[in-house]
Amino acid sequence: MLFVRASPWWNEEGTLIDLTREVLYQNHPQKAESIIRSGVGYIAFGNLYIMLDTIARAAGEAGPENFDSETLYRTLQSYSMTIDGIELASFNATKRFATNYYGIYRADGAQEDVFRIDPEWYPQVMEP
Repeated sequence: MLFVRASPWWNEEGTLIDLTREVLYQNHPQKAESIIRSGVGYIAFGNLYIMLDTIARAAGEAGPENFDSETLYRTLQSYSMTIDGIELASFNATKRFATNYYGIYRADGAQEDVFRIDPEWYPQVMEP
């Protein structure tokens, strides 16, 4: 079975997945392996990281006391986040979702894990 994913899997290395593992093991050391085996739930940390980064940038530009939804909206008009050499996420005046690239993975029942089948990240195609 093939999967298209916007974030690395647990058995990969990279800035965001390494940080995800670090936070997981710091906060749930006894449950970490079980959480990893259960799938993608904690990997959503990458989306949280993007959300918090957009808020931090907006508050940094306007000052925390002036942060509001309009400030966040203005920040998102030119938001971009590059991690490990890939522009992982961006927004602009017409692009209202973050994801820019996807990886291709396969589930291996014998090994009971998910593996990347191609090291490349494939860009989101917006128009035919």
